[in-house]
Amino acid sequence: MKIKTLLVTIGLLVSCIGAFAAQGDSTNVKRRFFVKDYEPGYIILVDNSVKTGLVKFNGDVSFKDKKESDRTKYSPKQLKGFVIGRDTFCVAQNLAYRAQGIWGDSFTKGITYVKQLEYGPVCLYEMQTNVANAPASFGGFSTYSSYMKSNYYVKRKDDGEYTLVSENKKKFKLGMSLFFQDDPSLSYKIGEGELKHDDIVNIVRQYNQQHAAGITKVN
Repeated sequence: MKIKTLLVTIGLLVSCIGAFAAQGDSTNVKRRFFVKDYEPGYIILVDNSVKTGLVKFNGDVSFKDKKESDRTKYSPKQLKGFVIGRDTFCVAQNLAYRAQGIWGDSFTKGITYVKQLEYGPVCLYEMQTNVANAPASFGGFSTYSSYMKSNYYVKRKDDGEYTLVSENKKKFKLGMSLFFQDDPSLSYKIGEGELKHDDIVNIVRQYNQQHAAGITKVN
């Protein structure tokens, strides 16, 4: 049974840029992103081979065959994805994202890790970036702090293009109503403001439930 489940998972991993596993309830998008301690999981290399063992993700991916083994670090260029527990991560190519710094925003496009939240005709992903707070002054000295911010992307299953889910109200209405325009009812609710940025998980889930016939199921 475990072998069959793993084979099914690998097939889905390859079909949706790199990773898919049992997701559990992803209604709450505020779940963990980084996994700072080693946990059971597996990694998928670029040649589609799978290594099962212990995996940790703290910006970099570290892998051990077992607890007492030496660790091996992997870069995004070496992986298609990895799974830790019930959390699935993909390697996204040419992903454009914004990093907010002290001196302004910077835009980057490259290869990075994203967490898969929903899988179907439309896949939903999360990627975290570092955001700098405004400097604070105390006694003539400036202190700097930052926090991690989640960005969400939607991507059609057979399309390599990631579309940022904008937090701006107007941009969200326009962008997402166009993205889901093949579902008139859903597109209308987005355009009218009935469905907002915070509803993105349920938006994707509703769309996939209506259009799941387009997905080839692996038995």
